[in-house]
Amino acid sequence: MSQNYSGRISLILFVLLAALVAIFWPSLANPSGVAFNGNVPLSQKLNLKPGIDIVGGTSLLYEIKVPEGGSPSPTLAEDVTKALKKRVDPNGVLNLIWRPQNPNKLEIQMPLSGASSENARRTKALEDAGAQLEATNVRISEAMVWVERGGEPAASATTAPATAPTTAPSAAPRSIAKLDELSKGSSARRQILLDLAAAYDAIRQADAAIAAARQVSREHTEKTGEPATAEMLAAASKAREDREAADRKFNSLQDDLTATNRSLAELSRLVSLKSDAQRKERLAAIKTADAAYAQRIAALDAYVSAADAIAKAGGGLESATDLKRLLRGSGLLEFHILPDLSAQELTDAQHPGGYQDWVVQLQKFGPRGAPGDNYRWFEVDNPEEFKGGGRMVPYDGRQWVLASVRSTDSLDRESGDWKLVDARPEVDPQSGGRAVRFGFDRLGGQLFGTLTSRHVNKAMAIMLDGRLISAPNINSAITGGTGTITGGGKGGFAPKELEYLVSMLSAGSLPAQLDDEPIFERTVGPQLGEDNLRSGLIACSLGLVIVAIFLVSYYYLAGLVAFIGVLMNLVILLGAMAAINATFTLPGIAAIILTVGGAVDSNVLIFERLREEQHRGLPIRMALRNAYDRAFSAILDSNMTTLITSFFLIMFGTEEVKGFGITLIIGIVASLFTSLYVSRTIFGVLIDKFGVKKLGSLPLSIPKWDEMLRPNIRWTKLVPPFAIFSVVFIVAGCILFGVYAGRGQVMDIEFAGGTAVTFETTEAKDQSTVRGWMADQEKKNPLGLPAPQVVRVGTDGRTWEVTTASTDAIKVREAVLSAVGNNLKADLPSKFLGLGQSIEKVPFASRTWTEAASQPTTPIVIPITPDNLLERSKTVWPGGAIPEQARQYVGGAAIVLRQLDPPIKASEIASRINRQKLQVHTGGSNMTVTSDFTVVGVGGSDQPVREAILLTSEQNVDARKDEAKWRANLVSPLWELAQVAVSSPPQLQQVKNVNASVAGDTKKDATIALIASLVFIMAYIWVRFGNLKYGTATVFALIHDVLFCFAALGFAHLLSGNALGEALQLQPFRINLTLIAAILTIMGYSMLDTIVVFDRIREIRGKYGHVSATVINDAVNQTLSRTLLTAGTTIISVAIMYFIGGEGIHGFTFVLFVGILAGTYSSIAIASPILLVGSKAEDAPAKARGTATVTT
Repeated sequence: MSQNYSGRISLILFVLLAALVAIFWPSLANPSGVAFNGNVPLSQKLNLKPGIDIVGGTSLLYEIKVPEGGSPSPTLAEDVTKALKKRVDPNGVLNLIWRPQNPNKLEIQMPLSGASSENARRTKALEDAGAQLEATNVRISEAMVWVERGGEPAASATTAPATAPTTAPSAAPRSIAKLDELSKGSSARRQILLDLAAAYDAIRQADAAIAAARQVSREHTEKTGEPATAEMLAAASKAREDREAADRKFNSLQDDLTATNRSLAELSRLVSLKSDAQRKERLAAIKTADAAYAQRIAALDAYVSAADAIAKAGGGLESATDLKRLLRGSGLLEFHILPDLSAQELTDAQHPGGYQDWVVQLQKFGPRGAPGDNYRWFEVDNPEEFKGGGRMVPYDGRQWVLASVRSTDSLDRESGDWKLVDARPEVDPQSGGRAVRFGFDRLGGQLFGTLTSRHVNKAMAIMLDGRLISAPNINSAITGGTGTITGGGKGGFAPKELEYLVSMLSAGSLPAQLDDEPIFERTVGPQLGEDNLRSGLIACSLGLVIVAIFLVSYYYLAGLVAFIGVLMNLVILLGAMAAINATFTLPGIAAIILTVGGAVDSNVLIFERLREEQHRGLPIRMALRNAYDRAFSAILDSNMTTLITSFFLIMFGTEEVKGFGITLIIGIVASLFTSLYVSRTIFGVLIDKFGVKKLGSLPLSIPKWDEMLRPNIRWTKLVPPFAIFSVVFIVAGCILFGVYAGRGQVMDIEFAGGTAVTFETTEAKDQSTVRGWMADQEKKNPLGLPAPQVVRVGTDGRTWEVTTASTDAIKVREAVLSAVGNNLKADLPSKFLGLGQSIEKVPFASRTWTEAASQPTTPIVIPITPDNLLERSKTVWPGGAIPEQARQYVGGAAIVLRQLDPPIKASEIASRINRQKLQVHTGGSNMTVTSDFTVVGVGGSDQPVREAILLTSEQNVDARKDEAKWRANLVSPLWELAQVAVSSPPQLQQVKNVNASVAGDTKKDATIALIASLVFIMAYIWVRFGNLKYGTATVFALIHDVLFCFAALGFAHLLSGNALGEALQLQPFRINLTLIAAILTIMGYSMLDTIVVFDRIREIRGKYGHVSATVINDAVNQTLSRTLLTAGTTIISVAIMYFIGGEGIHGFTFVLFVGILAGTYSSIAIASPILLVGSKAEDAPAKARGTATVTT
């Protein structure tokens, strides 16, 4: 009878469409910008969140310090997480993942944003756009050389016409070619330069007139003895007035010339504006102002586009060191008094006009002040919520407020080690309005009381990380350590204002502190992540192809239907992961392979039942119904046991293991839906709508093959040899396991504690060579690298892992780097003299180079003045040679990097500084560097050098005019940047660090997970089969499988160095949580074959009334085909993952492979015979036994 399938088909299509929408949501939400944009990588077109083992990144696990004598609150980890997120990444742009682990642990993950090649492409695009922008600027010092000295010599036919009168002293000829070069194609800038030259000539003329007037007066006095006449004095006065006017004109034109430049700092601030409207308005204003610079407009568009690409990808931090430094350095809360804008105190030598001069300084030079300034400009974090609107001054699309930084007007970190310990909303008892209550620790309360007592009725700025978040008025002295901030309007703060202020104050008052160093650290380099992903996807795709070939070639049309179900299973699995924002990890890829295997297993159980029903001559509709009904219990039971183990994986596993468990659970649900609902619907449509009368298969087409699948083997007679094999293999393997464990070579650092470093060498090395490096380093540095163990990763001889018991990751990293040296395939850090020293107070290098270099720890900086570029001053330069490029940086500085160890190329130094400079601009750091620079190697050639010179200058900073500003705004930022860029440790492929307490917790969790899984599986089997003997047999089989895996690990250690081990890709695998996850997975998956046999035993038992050898033999024989087929498809898929799936899951898939083999074997050799224990029934006679058949 034909059925209506519209409802079933609608549900299937709805689920499929929902999954596809979830997967491709980024592309659907922005088709033009994402889906059809060739510059957007596929990873960004899909809504799948990769883990750090795929894209690379860092995972840090911190322990939260609980006050002595106290205990952590139930919400401590969540509270600390909220506060740290506001501190470290308030705008959510750093792509950090926060995972509180109650009661007192916090994991912070920093995945790299996309593949390393994509990061490099985006970085290079921004660097190139920045270079193009800077190329449109004119170097003021270079322009002044042209104005004052004429630039390069030129023939008279190509010189600019002189505008000065012929009475002026003749200036050097000004080259038209140099003028064109300085103009950069802008007629406006060209005219400014010509006007500047004319103004300079006017100054020279005025100087000549002044000198002439003085000469006339002097000669008159000498000749007549009389003072100068009125006419002479008038002429001299006129000459001085002309000189002053020319000076004003010259300075004004210099400002105009400076205004034609566009700094990267300004553009960096522009692209990071929070408000899209402000951003567009500011960008439009810049384009309007720069309309005459066609090259700049194109470069500007490229820069904005590249910066947007980086911002969209997230990130800004590149290493674990950066992340740890950020966690230690954020959340700086300060209080500063706001000055009376009309007060005399704002007037000083640099600001004779008071507040207005400070405003002019902001507009002209930006918010950076000079050392010794008593006031500073601070950015307003949220201008819409700031009540002191009259104090805000706009600059570069942001709002700024001037505040005092004098010690008597401030409560900052210079004041002492104080803390804000509380910030919460409350109702103001006087007005009844919404207010904020805050409290300090003891020292903070004393200091705050002193500050507020001095400044009653003044406004006080509250700063968080240098940004102003509020500026309440001090109504009275607050001396009790607690205070209240009230809103000015009726009802106090608006709800939004109140939430904002409490949130920001809370960010400055952590409920508890993190430990200084993480208790667990893992860093995966981007290249290793890419290799892992590529290998995993290749293995997954190949496994899928093999499954398709098997299903279609063995089951024909039914196999095609099953493969369609498998594909839909994958779509649903990926869609569900995307919908719940689950992390897609490398073990998750293995879980997908297992899910495919599980889906195939379900279909095999159904199809083998279908073959039996068709053997009985039933029509296709009834045969199909019986096949689904009778296979259902086995499918459900086997998936339930896997669900049990997956639950414990999620409960006790690391992030990667949890990702594996989540993927398994989703895959199981999807597999049940596709195999029991989707495929059955398709079969119904084929039968009712297309008239299918029979579903063939290879056994039905080849009778001999069908007979082979129904053997008549007395399996119970083989129990003794099976038992001997198991005992010998397990005992021998476990002895080996124990021997290697005694040597400390079995437990990974997750269980033993310590540090593991993975690195790649420039060329293939043998193991004895690498071990020799580490042994030599151990002798030199026994505390930094105690008892190192070296394991080759992969087969190419380039990738190695060094494991040591030391938990000091920094010392281990340094020791390994020192041992490997130039053999490391990475950018080696280079140390140099003066590293870590401040450059603020370094004297000018007006001494000879020999004198300056005699100070071994002092950084050397040379001001690039005209005098220091003269031949007589060459002794102040390294090697007594003035770099030719230095003449382009007049007014700037030369910073010398001395005794670079190891030597490094000048071009490499420049590249590292540029990368770090980019990270600073996009990562929100305060170490902003806006200056242009060039790196010159002492010696001139681009070979590794031991001394290099950083030449730098900035348009608004000149050593000759303002030394303090020159040091603070030009020299110091670049020196700090160079130190980080050149001396930072390289990014190794992987670094894992686990301290002893975490290792102990991990052991405990793994033990609990294993025991709990055994207990719950036994209980489930007991309930499902109604007899404790079934549960007991299951546990014995599971224990056998687990011991079999440990024994196999022992043999892997034994064979890992010889030819057989090489051929089998065996390694000395170490026990970690990923391998425990594999064992737990085996405990679930090995149950499939056992449950299939037990299910058939339960059916056959009705014929004999009890479990006997006959029942067991018949059950095993009748289910042997599906046992081999289900295990075979999964084993093949896992074997592919083992051999080509990459190093990230090599040990994991080894245990899976061995475990599935052991589980298949134990279902026949261990579990089933145990059911005979205690049975008094005799076996049926051989003649009567035969091969039992089951009827409906």
